[in-house]
Amino acid sequence: MALSTPFSFSRRYAILRCAIWLYCILIIIEGALRKWIFPSLSNPLLIIRDPVVLCIYGLSLSKGCFPKNGFVLGVLALALFSFLFGILSEHSSIWITLYGLRVNYLHLPLMFVVPAVMTRSDVEALGKLFLWICLPMTILEVLQFYAPPEHWLNANPSKAEGLTLTGGLGRLRSSGTFSFTQGLGAYFVFVTAFFLSVLIEQKKASKVFLIAVGVSLLVAIPFSVSRSLALGCGIVLLGATFSMYFKKSTSQVVFRTLCILTVVVCAAAYLPFFDDGVASFGDRWVSATGTTRDDFQVSIIDRFTEGFTQAYQFINYAGLTGIGVGMGTNVATKLLNNQLGFLLAENEWSRIILELGSIVGLAFIGLRIGLFYFLLKQAYIQLRLGNVLPFILLSACGLLILNGQWAPPTNLGFATLGGGLVLAACNPWHETALQKAKRRYYALRVLNAHEPRQTPLRAKGSYTL
Repeated sequence: MALSTPFSFSRRYAILRCAIWLYCILIIIEGALRKWIFPSLSNPLLIIRDPVVLCIYGLSLSKGCFPKNGFVLGVLALALFSFLFGILSEHSSIWITLYGLRVNYLHLPLMFVVPAVMTRSDVEALGKLFLWICLPMTILEVLQFYAPPEHWLNANPSKAEGLTLTGGLGRLRSSGTFSFTQGLGAYFVFVTAFFLSVLIEQKKASKVFLIAVGVSLLVAIPFSVSRSLALGCGIVLLGATFSMYFKKSTSQVVFRTLCILTVVVCAAAYLPFFDDGVASFGDRWVSATGTTRDDFQVSIIDRFTEGFTQAYQFINYAGLTGIGVGMGTNVATKLLNNQLGFLLAENEWSRIILELGSIVGLAFIGLRIGLFYFLLKQAYIQLRLGNVLPFILLSACGLLILNGQWAPPTNLGFATLGGGLVLAACNPWHETALQKAKRRYYALRVLNAHEPRQTPLRAKGSYTL
């Protein structure tokens, strides 16, 4: 049996790869569909990517590339126990249980389907899409920043009150084409990762285009009035700086990167409206974070560490089976109380423990820790080989995978897609993980077929070759 050529392989999995691209595009335009195009269908459009995910799984099963690793088997086992505990809970309902299963488990296997059918070149093509969209997205963000709250640009899904967040100096926090500002923040963090990877890997790209993207990104950070976006971009910058150490021509990479970043900063500083965004972001930072070192410790560092430690305080309260999967989501609050908010906890690991109980909850947290470690290990292996893209992408989505909130659909989409892109970026330029496995399998068969057989001779109870 001969190996599939790249052309035949591409044709065989073309529909599957198009479905993954559609999943990515829907992440970006989901908010626009809910806010402006089909506002009356805002609630059903909340799960618009779920049929696409099910279609991807069906196609991958028919093509024989659905993942069958320990992570996927663990997801299936945890989903089964979560469903049983959910329908037996006196607090939950079947619809809340199904939605909770969707949040925790439905999209996770997609993380392993993506690298099976996508190559490194596909990841870079997707990165180009993110960079091109960055320019109009920043313009929309600035327009939303200056528009009044009642303007149609600042509409929110379902026209519900209290969903639009205010930032510094009374300005609204922009959401772009996303439903809420956290989706816009996750998008620009990924843009930062792709932008810095292009600079570090010295890809052929127009200098004017790179400067335009850099200026758009630098403008987007203060005009978002979002601390999480600024901190996320800072984490990506640290990851990119660390990855420079593993490039052969380190001095050349650093010089080129610094030159372009210097031009970007100078160009953004001369924009007449840039100071408005900086002033609003500064006011938001001071009011929410403070000005002293102790204030920063409490509002940023302590809040970050609580995301990992607070959950264990609820183990005894949650019991063995928990309150029911999905009970900590906004959908459960809406169905039970007809209002938005958190019934259990805003912290992700605390929500998991309260929903699933001490046994399944800790197992699910362990699965997410193991998944993060697996991605980190694969990215670091590639980093030592000079491939910096997986590590930089992991710096953009790592915290979302580890303990980020998955109840918001956009966060869930960026977490699963980001993990898949990290693994796909580990593939060769025009070879998927599935092709690599087949190539190694047939290479081993050829080697074994040409090895001379050696007959062992029994002598005194042992074998001598």
